Amino acid sequence: MAEIKLVMLKTGEQLIGDTRICLNDVVVIKNPLLIVPVDQQKFGFINYLDIAEEDEVSLKNSDIRAILTPKEDIRNYWDQHFGAGIITPQQTLITG
Repeated sequence: MAEIKLVMLKTGEQLIGDTRICLNDVVVIKNPLLIVPVDQQKFGFINYLDIAEEDEVSLKNSDIRAILTPKEDIRNYWDQHFGAGIITPQQTLITG
């Protein structure tokens, strides 16, 4: 199962992708998307490896500021493009 994480770099870039932490102080992100703020409440996404043959990037732990769990809508966007295509529906309370 994919471990989709938001990886915040010290450069200020924010990536989302299937993330695994390796023993040699390296974090590997498969199918990373760069999150680009459009305005206060909207984001755009750019394929981080658009001009590369590889589909994953290795980063040193020293280049990473934080690894976080992305919000559901951000994860759903990644899943639509690289995951199983399954979107988690929003939970609503049904009252009678």
